[in-house]
Amino acid sequence: IMKTFAPMTPREGRRAAELWALTPDLHHLNHGSFGGAPLVVNEYQDQLLEQARTNPVRWFCELPDRIAEARGRIAHQLGADPDTVALVPNASGGASALYHHLASRGPINVMVTSHGYGAVVMGAQRLARVTGGEFHEVAIPLDASAELVLELVDHALSARRIHLLVVDQITSATARAFPTAELCDLGHAHGALVLVDGAHAPGVLEQPVETRADVWVGNLHKFWCAPHGAAALVRNNPDLDLYPLIDSWSAPDPFPARFDYQGTLDATPWLCAPVAHDHLGTELGWAAIREHSALS
Repeated sequence: IMKTFAPMTPREGRRAAELWALTPDLHHLNHGSFGGAPLVVNEYQDQLLEQARTNPVRWFCELPDRIAEARGRIAHQLGADPDTVALVPNASGGASALYHHLASRGPINVMVTSHGYGAVVMGAQRLARVTGGEFHEVAIPLDASAELVLELVDHALSARRIHLLVVDQITSATARAFPTAELCDLGHAHGALVLVDGAHAPGVLEQPVETRADVWVGNLHKFWCAPHGAAALVRNNPDLDLYPLIDSWSAPDPFPARFDYQGTLDATPWLCAPVAHDHLGTELGWAAIREHSALS
């Protein structure tokens, strides 16, 4: 049965779709792929890029402070402690920062589920391979209940020594919501670190950050609707001394400031991310967006 839903209405009474620069004769249903930034956000990014192009020396000299300010706003919007939040280009890049850190620890046995995102899973496979560890995948039926998910993961963890458990918050390929809080407790009970891939959580969940994870990563360019190349990493475990994948002049700084300046990397998506969140919150309301998305 085909269902239809009334379009959301911004403050001015227009159709919500008119907030975006998307091709009008196409129905853009998948913000979970590459997202799409609203017009206001695109215009703001254009202004930032103009500043970078017309006065690059000033732009890059002032950039660390501007990123730190944006990072603080993003942390507040995520409901996280600013001292735990670092900005990364995408969730896969955040996962890679953790993999890079663990690569020097010796054999790392990694476990993922059959619902894992391809790029994150491939990084986990490489981590196990280069450290001389083992890679394991837990098969989770598509219709598995939360209880069965926990039972299957517990059984798999009990059968072998796992150093890193990688689980999805909302799976990319299958749109499953996993019980990440309980999975984190389960992983820790078996002596494993836990990485939660929350690529699809920001904007979809009211409280997207999984605080029980050692590291959580989430994209801001999907449902949050920031420009492409904006994501957050939240480090809840201070024993993990994480660094960005690009070493630059902020490398000697403590976490998370060392992530703020990565050479000539385009930082405008990070600066636009809090603007995107506030804009949609004002025009449509995040509670209404989530309710509408759940219905459709």
